[in-house]
Amino acid sequence: MNSIFYKVFSRYVIIILILSLVIFLFSFSIIKNNHIETLSNSLENLAISLEDRVIMFIQNNQFEELDSFVKEKGKNINARITVIRPNGVVLADSETDPMIMVNHGDRPEIIQSLQDGFGKSVRFSSTIHAEMMYIALPVIDQDKTYGVLRLSIFLKEINTLLSALRTRFMAITLIFIILSLVIAFYFSNNLSKPIKELVTTSRR
Repeated sequence: MNSIFYKVFSRYVIIILILSLVIFLFSFSIIKNNHIETLSNSLENLAISLEDRVIMFIQNNQFEELDSFVKEKGKNINARITVIRPNGVVLADSETDPMIMVNHGDRPEIIQSLQDGFGKSVRFSSTIHAEMMYIALPVIDQDKTYGVLRLSIFLKEINTLLSALRTRFMAITLIFIILSLVIAFYFSNNLSKPIKELVTTSRR
């Protein structure tokens, strides 16, 4: 008789586990993408707020002052700031001496920003040897492009936040599974009782 209960209950267990896994992966993927998009928008807003000062420094050929400015702002906003000419030459960088940096004209976010007005990329930085998320905006005044303003943050910081979020989400999913299994147990038991009684009656 117990085989009827176990068959019903085992099917509920399989369904619950599959649904929980699908919901967890799908929901976490959405949350991760939304989180990265929010960070990207925040970096873009920061870049817009710095644009006027950057244009002023470039127009006045104050490149040392520009480099000092981005180094100071980079510490304040906890992000890496790089200013690049349209031809790829680095004018200023908050983390590294721009004079020793290679040409950045081939960077995907730089190319995209000059073509579309905004660029974004997640990749490994050969300069500081770490994974980064980049956003880039063209620096334009009166239809003249003076360069590209690029902001970036370490991907490990994003991953740390996502790791904490994943742990919380897994705990919630585990609670959901336990509650679902308890409900499935009682439902399977109540469903199997009439079948057991019917089998017993038929045998009699």
